[in-house]
Amino acid sequence: MGTIYSVCTSKGGVGKSTVAVHLAGALAERGRVELLDCDPQASASTWAKRALPAVGLRQAANRDALLELAGEAAEGGDVVLDVAGVQSDLLLAALLVADVAVLPVGPSSLDLDALAATARAVANARRVRGRDLRVIVLLNRADPRLLMVRDAVEVIRQLGLPLARTMVQQRVAIGDGPGQGCLAWSTPGTAGDELRAAILDIIEHRTTT
Repeated sequence: MGTIYSVCTSKGGVGKSTVAVHLAGALAERGRVELLDCDPQASASTWAKRALPAVGLRQAANRDALLELAGEAAEGGDVVLDVAGVQSDLLLAALLVADVAVLPVGPSSLDLDALAATARAVANARRVRGRDLRVIVLLNRADPRLLMVRDAVEVIRQLGLPLARTMVQQRVAIGDGPGQGCLAWSTPGTAGDELRAAILDIIEHRTTT
């Protein structure tokens, strides 16, 4: 059985699809991987079709499809779920089937409020699971020089959530990621290096706590 990674949050606009696509790209270097797009916008599928031809793609429009397809896909290799940020039933289902929950978050107060809500969903999923759920938070679109980012790190620690060692900063290249392929592998320079380091933090569970 492969590892199921659920990239999820209770809020959109935090770089979820960027993380999911690059995580799938990294896992494809190691073996078979399938990207299961559980977001009605299907941004990850559109991006991955162009950038990651070796990655299998399927879509799950609802909770039942997610539960069925995730387990089926994991029989053949690793699975990355890109989960819609606003559908609580999909979020909980993704946490129930996952081996690893990847929680991208920005440093704004709204993003951190959403992270707290996601943390509650993680706690609820853990109560009903028969196995542990590993969690890692990725601080995204963050400038480490800013006070709000340092405050965000403290909030994440207070929530008791492990934080990836690498922060991903707000960069033009990342914002135009779908137009440039899989940045961490196709584009040399700071943006690609930063994304690759963050994704390896996720896979190897390298955290600051």
